[in-house]
Amino acid sequence: MKILLIGNHPHDHSNSLSMGLFADCLHRGLLEQGHEVRLVRPRGRMWRTGRSGGWQGKWAKYVDQFILAQPELRRHETWADVVHVCDHSNAPFLSYLQGKPSVVTCHDTIGLKRALGHYREEKAGLLGRVLQAWTARNLRKASRIACVSNTVERELTSLLPLDPGRLSTVYNGLNQPYHPMGAAETEDTLRDLGIAPDLPLVLHVGSDEWKKNRRAVAEIFAELRRMDHPLAGQLVFVGAPLEEPLRRYLQQAGLQDAVSHRHHLSGSQLCALYSRAGLFLFPSLYEGFGWPIIEAQACGALVATSDRDPMREVAGAGAILIDPQDPVAAAERIAGKTESRLETLRLNGLANARRYTPEAMIKGYVALYEHTLDELCRMGVGASRNPSITVENDGLRYAAPILPVVRVRGHE
Repeated sequence: MKILLIGNHPHDHSNSLSMGLFADCLHRGLLEQGHEVRLVRPRGRMWRTGRSGGWQGKWAKYVDQFILAQPELRRHETWADVVHVCDHSNAPFLSYLQGKPSVVTCHDTIGLKRALGHYREEKAGLLGRVLQAWTARNLRKASRIACVSNTVERELTSLLPLDPGRLSTVYNGLNQPYHPMGAAETEDTLRDLGIAPDLPLVLHVGSDEWKKNRRAVAEIFAELRRMDHPLAGQLVFVGAPLEEPLRRYLQQAGLQDAVSHRHHLSGSQLCALYSRAGLFLFPSLYEGFGWPIIEAQACGALVATSDRDPMREVAGAGAILIDPQDPVAAAERIAGKTESRLETLRLNGLANARRYTPEAMIKGYVALYEHTLDELCRMGVGASRNPSITVENDGLRYAAPILPVVRVRGHE
């Protein structure tokens, strides 16, 4: 089978790392299965000529993606049997890739919910609402939509008028060879990173987005310290630099010497931290999947995550489930587990992580490609085409210079 994978713009900083790893994992796995595969990413041509930040960088990226990339993608489309858009935010590519069966992977519904006003913490501007409406309209042009969790599949069908028969769940696979690392190797890595290997380690991995709930991580850690819990020796944040309000909280709570931050870690370094962690805290408010959960489980870490989906769905029976909005209750729930129960949860996590292999993910996508091709062959068409949706906001009509005219509907 000839498969065209469309990846993200190289300067899509909002999700470039995770989406890049996802596309690379698909590419490797499909090649290993004997398929002919091309992974194409829009080039950063206009982005290089303009500023990298602010609205100039955003518009340069959109020009790269949705105008300058068209000829190259159309050329690759003629070669392919099936086109797979690896990130749903790039669904607008389907507006001019109309010749072949297509699959889009939907990783979450955060952008759509933001545009519809679901979040008090974050509002979408006019451009954001226009782009989400354009994305939603083009999602309906996909032959099939693969959702990374049952939670995303449920949310997507509740938010958009999609045929449920065209949606399915294909779980993500681990995109790095995470495994329990030996004590000597983890100690060496921690020393290299300037982290005390002799202190019990609480770990968090994630960005500084509000939904990651990093303030709650610090508050749970502070409460465990107040209880003199043996796990609460030090807290390490991995990801974006600590935001100023969080730094102030740590200072006020007297935790500045017990908390540190690391970023730009290699896969091996991250594996060492997961393996050394006595507790991995992930009290996220919303995810589409939650990769760090299974990464930590695969390394043998004890996981405590939010008692809501998709965190529950992904973690299975291998995590302490906590209220992400009640740090005191969360700390009490962690502290209330016996050592034997904690060990059972840790072992359950190791077993749960084995469900999320790259091989299982590749098998799911190959089956989806084959089903899509077979069905469209029986129908005698090249690709499904569905009427576009209309999204309204107080009856107003919006347009952007390089985007089609759409309507944006606010959440009532």
